[in-house]
Amino acid sequence: MISSDDNEENCSSLVILKRILVANGSSSCLSGTPTTSFQDDRIKRGTIFHLNRPESPLPQNLLHTALAQHVQLTSTQEAAFLAICTPREAKKKEFLLRTGEVNHYLYFVQSGCLRSFIVDQGGKEVNLEFAVEGYWISDIAFNKPALLSIQALEPTQYVQINLHAFEQLTQEEPVFNLFFRKLLQNGYFAFKKRMLTGMTQTAAQNYRDFLLKFPGLPQRIPQYHIASYLGITPEFFSTIKAEGLDLYQQAMDNL
Repeated sequence: MISSDDNEENCSSLVILKRILVANGSSSCLSGTPTTSFQDDRIKRGTIFHLNRPESPLPQNLLHTALAQHVQLTSTQEAAFLAICTPREAKKKEFLLRTGEVNHYLYFVQSGCLRSFIVDQGGKEVNLEFAVEGYWISDIAFNKPALLSIQALEPTQYVQINLHAFEQLTQEEPVFNLFFRKLLQNGYFAFKKRMLTGMTQTAAQNYRDFLLKFPGLPQRIPQYHIASYLGITPEFFSTIKAEGLDLYQQAMDNL
């Protein structure tokens, strides 16, 4: 159980957790306005996304692996999905989405790190989730003003998926309905798990879980971003960091 000190530091996190909508490789929204021939036109133009395109070198097979974790696709189905993907790059601190903007895309991170966050009533930014290599991220609002913002914390290469085109693809290839449902299921499960651990674990234990989920990320982003994600102050994070690291090492030793 969490201590009274932890309760004081983490009380805001219980509210924050109610708005978490991205999880381990999971989250989505649907919208966008491509033409009905969007997919066929892109195939004809030869602009199907390839993981090893020379002008934007990306880790090969990462998106293929992410798809295979959820569904088995034929080469034709995978090509159809890749046809609605567009490779993008974001500079550090660049926004992919701002609160209030209409959301049109689902994002898949190839390299780098994105964060989703809200701004509370006091004007403080509150991190909801991080998306690193192999993660999906978006907003829960479908063709509506976004509830959160998405920003790059470091130079990031990602795949942008127009969700109107994805909706069309699900009609042509029903297997992608299963893929989307599994993304949502995973996101919901991660949300519930994080909500429960936020109420029943200490801040150090929550930091251990963060390290298990995002190994190496503390060396890539500022400490205050992690503190915000955990729902505690940077000062309090400094006091529990060593304990969290010890718990992480114990967990790794027991694997």
